[in-house]
Amino acid sequence: LDFTKRAYLLSYSTVLFGGAKNNQISITSSDKSSQGIVVISANEKSKITYTSFTNLNTLVENEWQLTGAVTFYESDVDMTGVTIAENHCEDALNIIRSNFNIQHLNINTTYGDGFDCDFCKGKLYDSRLFNTGNDALDFSGSVISVENIVLEKIGDKGISGGEQSTITAINVSIKGAIIGLASKDLSLIKAENLALVNCKDGLAAYRKKPEFGGGKIKIISFSQSEVKRLITKDEESTIILPKEN
Repeated sequence: LDFTKRAYLLSYSTVLFGGAKNNQISITSSDKSSQGIVVISANEKSKITYTSFTNLNTLVENEWQLTGAVTFYESDVDMTGVTIAENHCEDALNIIRSNFNIQHLNINTTYGDGFDCDFCKGKLYDSRLFNTGNDALDFSGSVISVENIVLEKIGDKGISGGEQSTITAINVSIKGAIIGLASKDLSLIKAENLALVNCKDGLAAYRKKPEFGGGKIKIISFSQSEVKRLITKDEESTIILPKEN
């Protein structure tokens, strides 16, 4: 499908994209004008398998302006083998107030955040995010598990947790970021088998919004290489490292 002349897909019901590993669905915009894919208040879980979304922008209609090339609002979703690339808006993937299960996600060359998630519960695993202009994974008010993730060439933070998020990260590699892990505003990030490579700041915990408190990071095991400063925190925040380190 080629969405041109500012075309977009807006659905208030479940969407099913049933691509296969050897027969994938492609949704693109040859004139780079598409306003993306938006699912709002679907009553059943959407499922997207082996589908690529490329060269999309975000929905702007009158005073209504979203931030994601692919957006799910109050709509649960499962994804397998999804690629989102070369988008031209704030977030490649934006999920709000939803439950999700995502595996084999590939996000690359995005203008802003890779995956922005607000007030959700979900799991992301076996995935790679590459060349994001801002954060790779940005979670707010959410309970999230991430496992077997590679984040590479990140414009700001590898994983960012805010607004009382709880994030469990296992087997995560962050290569080339301004900040590896950032926990803000009463959020907790627990990490095991974390690899930090070529980061200005490895771990940062702080209070950003006045209505919250500091952040907390607990590291079970990790390695570091070319990290200029491992720990950055304010007085309200806590960063716990394993004793052997």
